[in-house]
Amino acid sequence: MHTADVDSETGSSVRAWPHDGLVAWADDAHRRTMGVGLDRYEVVRATPWSTVVRWRVGGRWVWGKAVCPGFAAECGLLLLLAERAPELVLAPIAVEPEHGWMLLPDGGETLKGIADVSIWTNALLGYATLQHTLVGAEVALLEVGCPDMRPHAAVRHLERMMDVGHVPQHRWLIDAAAAVADRVDTDLVPSTIQHDDLRPDNVFADGRVFDWGDSSLAHPFASLLTALMPDRVDRPGSAADKAQMRVAYLRSWQRFVGLDRAAPSLTELQEQADLAVMLAPIGRIDTWLRAPAGARETFPNAIDRWVDHLLTTNWP
Repeated sequence: MHTADVDSETGSSVRAWPHDGLVAWADDAHRRTMGVGLDRYEVVRATPWSTVVRWRVGGRWVWGKAVCPGFAAECGLLLLLAERAPELVLAPIAVEPEHGWMLLPDGGETLKGIADVSIWTNALLGYATLQHTLVGAEVALLEVGCPDMRPHAAVRHLERMMDVGHVPQHRWLIDAAAAVADRVDTDLVPSTIQHDDLRPDNVFADGRVFDWGDSSLAHPFASLLTALMPDRVDRPGSAADKAQMRVAYLRSWQRFVGLDRAAPSLTELQEQADLAVMLAPIGRIDTWLRAPAGARETFPNAIDRWVDHLLTTNWP
């Protein structure tokens, strides 16, 4: 985890996800793996879906995270990512998937507040490399519990959300999303890991990405929805800068795809990115539905925001 100031207000939240079991488990896990137990801890962040704590051990922080069942797939995913791309992620000390507990070393400072256009571009390129590494791991990603948000699966999710009343009934939207899914060429750009909350405070200063609870198996370009959100002070760059960052990211995919076949044109990739980003809000809605009800009570407009995004999209 990353070093951060303790937020006493969120740390005392009555809606916080419980962490008592995490503390006892982490002490035992750290003693078994590192040869020393854990002493007093402090709560760093507490939300309805997860609580993060830390201990001071030998001059460094050790971090613990307890997550709700809807995000417990992060436990197995961390192990998979550490196995496939150890230099690009923070490998956990131990995980307990059944309870959603993770014990992690300190990853250092994050890019929060320091990411400029150049730094964030390099972070995007490093993230793209991680996505490249996980191409072909679809079965493994699903086995560890990542939601399936590949284009047509995402449309089915949206339809189920409407059927059970989580999302207002807009049948035309299903047809529009299905038509877009038909146009996404998954043979051109294969599905892989999609973080779904890519922002500077989820990336360490050395470029490693963390906090994978929202992630899914999806079209990789769906990550551009959160990574390059407009009008956000925590996403560096002007609209023109973000257009160039998007090109840099897509160029990395152009080179990757071109390793074993004719590389697609940038125009083709731009079109595929447009389509993937149109469907990406479905994954954001699913994330909020996987959280406990208290999360939606605390953030009552979270789902409506993304539904509005879908309804106001200029669907082809």
